[in-house]
Amino acid sequence: MLAWLKRYFTLTIVAKSPNELMVERSLFLLSIGRDSYLRLGCWVFSRWWLLFASCITTFFAGSLLAFDSLAESLDLHFSTQDSNHLAAYALCCFAAVAFLSAPYFERQGPRFAMFIGSVLVATGFALSYLAVQSGHYTFLLLGHCGFTASGFGILVISAISTAQKWFPDLRGVVAGLATALGLSGYALFDAWYAFIASKPPSSHLTRVFLTSGLWISSGLFIASLVLRTPPPTFSIRGYDMHRVPLSRAPYPTYTQSKFLQNGLTCINFGAVAEELEASYCSHILPFSSRVDSDDEFYKIGMTLIDHAILESHSSRFQPLYKQQRKAMSLLGCFFSSDLIALAVSAACLLLPVQILVLQAHDISRNLFQSALPPALVLATGVAGAIASSFFSDALICILYSTSAQARKIVLEILLCLQLVALLLVAVNASNSVVFRVALSVVSFTGSGTLALLPAMITDLFGVFHTGPIYSFVLLPCVAQALLGGVVKTPLTPDALLHQVHWMLGLTTASAVALVIVRPRADDRFFHGYQYTAFGKTLLSRPIRTAARDTCLDDSVAMMDVGGLSYSYPPEEASAIWHAIKDV
Repeated sequence: MLAWLKRYFTLTIVAKSPNELMVERSLFLLSIGRDSYLRLGCWVFSRWWLLFASCITTFFAGSLLAFDSLAESLDLHFSTQDSNHLAAYALCCFAAVAFLSAPYFERQGPRFAMFIGSVLVATGFALSYLAVQSGHYTFLLLGHCGFTASGFGILVISAISTAQKWFPDLRGVVAGLATALGLSGYALFDAWYAFIASKPPSSHLTRVFLTSGLWISSGLFIASLVLRTPPPTFSIRGYDMHRVPLSRAPYPTYTQSKFLQNGLTCINFGAVAEELEASYCSHILPFSSRVDSDDEFYKIGMTLIDHAILESHSSRFQPLYKQQRKAMSLLGCFFSSDLIALAVSAACLLLPVQILVLQAHDISRNLFQSALPPALVLATGVAGAIASSFFSDALICILYSTSAQARKIVLEILLCLQLVALLLVAVNASNSVVFRVALSVVSFTGSGTLALLPAMITDLFGVFHTGPIYSFVLLPCVAQALLGGVVKTPLTPDALLHQVHWMLGLTTASAVALVIVRPRADDRFFHGYQYTAFGKTLLSRPIRTAARDTCLDDSVAMMDVGGLSYSYPPEEASAIWHAIKDV
């Protein structure tokens, strides 16, 4: 069982066939067999059409969260009291299926993933329609919480991770747009479902699943014809899909044969570039490459040097402080301290958002005797997703910062804003204006965090791991949503103040966990543990093992990078492939 799990969570990337590369120039492409494809229409593919299809997918996924608006009507129709929990159950199934299926669909490609997800969503809506027609509540549970939620879990992860591959120059922007469209879809379907719920259930409820299912399924099937991964020679603005400068990236055949097909899908570009340059220099300039090492012996009077022995010794027993991982597998990333810290930070930051947003209308009505503006949370959420993601990309361009470092800075700013907002509520818990301001800030920071996570995960762990790791980070967040949807706390001033106090503690814990995340590739790929801040190495604890001669290890491949640090190219380039012009 453990061996099977190890194989399943190891990604092996298969190179595309020449036929697939040729036909993927068309916009709409249908797979009809093994390496057989059918072109639909004469439109030419562009990555902007793929971004549109990705955003449409997340827009339709917002309907999953809006299902609570139908709870009362469904309770009346089925004579039950459990419908208000359906959205929480569906969200839990969404996250579980997304995480468990992400490695499989990353190997198969987004076209297949989108097709399977679309079929599941269509089946779920059909079962839900059958449930309303027949009066069997079990069909509704199976259709909505089982098939529809599972399908959207596959679709959202596939759409977001694929867009990250095509936009190395705008990773934050595309993630922010996808998140903003998801929130907009939630608002639109929530209004539509609320309108349906205001009508007599017998006259309108039977048609909601049929009409929504037809529109959503049709849009998803069309989007599945558009999504595909970039060709190995894709490039844009001087970078390949891993944001590696073309002048420093090795050939696609090198990384494909040495790393990707062996399950090592998170590659340390700096270390690989050093290895290739050292190999080149050793053939072109054999004498000058040994000058520095010879000087160390000349200084102490040792003038007769056996270079063959030195080279053999150096290749087998590298200095510990110089050892770097060349690559890691998906399992290696799962057990890294950076991923654990990032998951803890995201969960602690998003829990206050979930609790306050879920209870916002009840708190405003019961404690402050005032109605909450319906568009307040939505507007601030959309603004947070767009502003945070756009600002992180702007920091990279303006400050020439590494991608991971820029997004970490923006996350820290969001954490500070959330701390200030919660402190205001703790000091003025009885003020309705303060509560609305704090709710707006918390909604802004929560959606901003959700928008930044895909881009930051891509920067830290590589484009092939975006889907599996993003779904892993969402697991604790969805578990919290399930708890919040099932367990209701009494709405009293003292209860609100108590909630705000432990929310402050969680936000502080999130800030501490975020500090542990290491944005530098030198630190993440260090053989052991190394932490650098403000340009200085604060902690370095190497693991005492010799460097490995092969990259076929189950989780890591080792090499000597020839120095304590590596400053060029940018550290965020943690995985590679070569690249070609965007069409």
